[in-house]
Amino acid sequence: MAEPLRLEALIRRVGSGDRDAFAELYDLAAPQMLAVTRRVCRDNALAEEAVQEALLNVWQTASAYQPGRVRPQAWLCTIAHRRAVDLVRSESARRLREERSGVHFESRIADPVGEVIDLTEEHRDVSERLLNLTDLQREAIELTHYRGHTYDEAADLLDIPVNTVKTRVRDAVIRLRRGMEIG
Repeated sequence: MAEPLRLEALIRRVGSGDRDAFAELYDLAAPQMLAVTRRVCRDNALAEEAVQEALLNVWQTASAYQPGRVRPQAWLCTIAHRRAVDLVRSESARRLREERSGVHFESRIADPVGEVIDLTEEHRDVSERLLNLTDLQREAIELTHYRGHTYDEAADLLDIPVNTVKTRVRDAVIRLRRGMEIG
């Protein structure tokens, strides 16, 4: 990775919205960030995704970087490490959900055609109930439950506090449950 003073200058420029500085920072920092994420993810595609998300976060938060508090390499690699950990957790949770639903799904299949019809109706019912949520609740549910993002990732994507994401998801789930009890 480049010398600290050069990285600090690039981060400052990125913080002011300089796209050329971001491109240069990307070229300098991405290889080391990828090395960090590969150690966490142990999967090249997931590691590359973590670096992409980390660099997006760098673009969004570079203006908050404080040079005297942390070295630029450490700051960049910490962001990459956190993204990698979040992605690994998200991926593990997704796999667990799939395994659970797959086992449950396989154990009840008796009539494949009837099962497809039931799933289609269930999907339609859930889709209709999602329309009854507020836009903010639906957005939080879609990110965390359908796109597999962690609460931290959703908060970063929405640029809101993590607790706000959790509250929106909780309120949406309560609203969905009430709708299922009534309907």
